[in-house]
Amino acid sequence: MFPDFPINNTLTGPLRKASADAGKPDFMSLWSGQAAALSKSLAAADLVETLVAETDAVLKRLRKK
Repeated sequence: MFPDFPINNTLTGPLRKASADAGKPDFMSLWSGQAAALSKSLAAADLVETLVAETDAVLKRLRKK
């Protein structure tokens, strides 16, 4: 059994920091939620462009209702 979040986070802090300092995500907390399988590598500019386009499409659909 593992300790609850605050305790576990405190205990692994030095390990996560060393991993980050080394530029290796192996022991970093990389929160992804339940949809991690849907993630993809994308440049920030492309992500923003996609979000704007998707938002525009949804707003257009809502205006038609």
